[in-house]
Amino acid sequence: MGSPREGWLVNYAYKLHQTTHYASPGFLLTIACPILFALQGAVVNKSGVTVDSGVAHAVLWTVLVGIRFNIIKQWSLGEDRPFWWVSESPHFTWQRIPDLRQFPVTCLTSPAAPLFSLLAAGAGIVIVNAAVKLIKSIEFKNARQRRWIVIGTWLSFGVFVGSVAEAEMLFSTNFPHQVAISLAIGLSIGYVATRRSFSGVASIKKILLVNLVIMALCYLAMWRGEAIATFNDYQKLVFKWCQRREWMQIDPSPLLDSFLYTGYAIGAELLRKSSYYKRVNKPKFTYKMIISLVILNLGAALAIALIFDAIPKTLKQPHVYAWYAAQLVGGILIPYSYGAVVPYFVQKVSGVPPLKIVRCLFLRPPD
Repeated sequence: MGSPREGWLVNYAYKLHQTTHYASPGFLLTIACPILFALQGAVVNKSGVTVDSGVAHAVLWTVLVGIRFNIIKQWSLGEDRPFWWVSESPHFTWQRIPDLRQFPVTCLTSPAAPLFSLLAAGAGIVIVNAAVKLIKSIEFKNARQRRWIVIGTWLSFGVFVGSVAEAEMLFSTNFPHQVAISLAIGLSIGYVATRRSFSGVASIKKILLVNLVIMALCYLAMWRGEAIATFNDYQKLVFKWCQRREWMQIDPSPLLDSFLYTGYAIGAELLRKSSYYKRVNKPKFTYKMIISLVILNLGAALAIALIFDAIPKTLKQPHVYAWYAAQLVGGILIPYSYGAVVPYFVQKVSGVPPLKIVRCLFLRPPD
């Protein structure tokens, strides 16, 4: 039995690891984004202050860019995880090997690439930036009160990101320098998202072409990193050094992430092109409509995710490609539903007049 101190450390590590749930792709794409799409553009008080109309798009864009960049980085660099590096390294031939604790999350058959830290920093800075803008636009009794709320908002962001980073290091899933690099990448992507305009809409042909090229790059990176190999080097290391067989997490479908998040990216672009999205008159929504929209957005996102997750998984060719295609379609439908269809449905049922789509005609000037 371990000492009381060791038991406390393990319990602390498990509790700390729970914070990574709020930086996971599943939480951000099916919980956070539906809520943000319900709130963006809505009036928050009688003075007419509204939530930033681009915050949901910025978070969605940050998450999808971060995930797909991380896939390419992960399989291109093929970085070690601490357990496998320590066990295989010749540096410890004449000295005691460090006593690194293993948890279920450490027995992953893939290269190290701290995704949670990247998403916590990237999506977090976008949300906090929008929150600070909102706070600064609200009238307070004095400037000092506003200042302390802004400081508290940024400090909360720092504590959250620090907790996620500490969890990824304390669980020994990744080296500290890997977590630091992921934080820097996430902050960079998030900063670009806060400066990027989401008003322009590309053609469907360009949307499909760009996302198919990115998906191909992900596939090439996986192929180079032997992700698709039957028994690659990372799987061999896990079988060799993982303390418990039930902890081993072998991904039987390495291409799933590429297909699924490409679907999300296509859906995110298509919803901005949709007439449903363009005609949503969010400033006219009442508080009851916003609350209803939050509930319906969450219900739609989770329902679609559950339906497509329930599709029987098969790895036999060519059926596996049909399964991948189904996940891609599910990824398209989820953001399209909570970003365009559900808000317009709530508007229609509530009798709020839709926004008129104005088309400008550029006539040739007279000679």
